[in-house]
Amino acid sequence: MSNTEQADLRPFDYELPPAPQKIVDTWVTRLQAVAIVTALLAQIEAGLVGDMEPLDPQTATDVAARFFGYGGLILNLGATLSAVLLLLAVTSVNTQSRRLYMTCSHGYPRKVFQYNDSLKQSQTVDSTPSASKGNFGHNYEYLNPSSSEQNTLQAAIRSFNQTLFRGNTEETILDAFGVASGWGLMLRHCIFCFLGGSIATFVHVTILLWMNESTVVAATLMPVVFVGFVPPVMVYAFRMESKVCPQCKLERANPAISDIQIPDKTKF
Repeated sequence: MSNTEQADLRPFDYELPPAPQKIVDTWVTRLQAVAIVTALLAQIEAGLVGDMEPLDPQTATDVAARFFGYGGLILNLGATLSAVLLLLAVTSVNTQSRRLYMTCSHGYPRKVFQYNDSLKQSQTVDSTPSASKGNFGHNYEYLNPSSSEQNTLQAAIRSFNQTLFRGNTEETILDAFGVASGWGLMLRHCIFCFLGGSIATFVHVTILLWMNESTVVAATLMPVVFVGFVPPVMVYAFRMESKVCPQCKLERANPAISDIQIPDKTKF
């Protein structure tokens, strides 16, 4: 980095753009909830396992109960640990983004900061495409990359828009603004341990129900176990995505019918 470029940097003025900042705030709330819930589940499992009397000789039911009991305890502790590490990673994004702004001329922290700076300096609020800005017109034409403009600020923002348009927006934005490289792996570990620990806890409680209660009581409570466990798992597995706008889906399938004007400027 040249001395001129370094002199133009303003680290004390740099702050995360609104989009990544809101994502960071959202993930802090999510991860705090996961850490609390999994810690409570681990405490419940520790109590249930501690109350189990050893049987001699052991039966298959007793072995299964202990397996799911200890499995649920370990998985919930793993989810708690992952949630804490993820909290450390996501709360460090502000610092890491500022570091990237200072040290990396190719990264989005500097490009977006300079892009927004140029918008403020020019006092441009008109979103109508002009010849100088590039006329992207209708039909999502702004998603078509322009190889002749790869090094411009607008091209960088447009390229980033393409990535966001394809989905996976939160992880993409966090990655662009300096989240830990192991974020995705640790997040999947946290989700796996959370779901696995929850399943193990429900199975453990169900086995204890059959071991300690009469057949009539256990059989009567099976619908309650089903209602308490299956719907949340099914919703998480298949219905956590937002609904798709039918008009947008039709426009993207057939760009010729689109009449939406998409501005060139995208603020983060």
